[in-house]
Amino acid sequence: MYYNPILFHLGNIQYMDKDYKGAIDTYNQLLIDEKDRKDYIYKVNASLGNIHMLFEEYSEAIQYFTTAINNCEDDEFKKQYFFLRGRSYILNKNTTLGINDIKTSCKMGEKLACETLNDIDKIIKTN
Repeated sequence: MYYNPILFHLGNIQYMDKDYKGAIDTYNQLLIDEKDRKDYIYKVNASLGNIHMLFEEYSEAIQYFTTAINNCEDDEFKKQYFFLRGRSYILNKNTTLGINDIKTSCKMGEKLACETLNDIDKIIKTN
């Protein structure tokens, strides 16, 4: 199977245009057609995770971010996916797993994750 950049970019354009249903359909087609393409399919899963977060479907977002993390070999992307999965866990009322993912992201160098941890510490100390 070859990498289909046109279909991938179509999904990105649909996402940017807020055509989320179209983007979901396009990304899902890529997951079917190119499921063995570990070298970029993690980005498709992360994009689906982002859409599900927008729809407040946090369990689904967690599943997609987990797949992205498990298939991504690029730490620059992976640290972002840990952060996003951590946020999804927290929004899904699983604070412990969420904080653990955000800590992992921070340790990997994600600045926003470290800032979030500082904010969480401040909230805990004031309560």
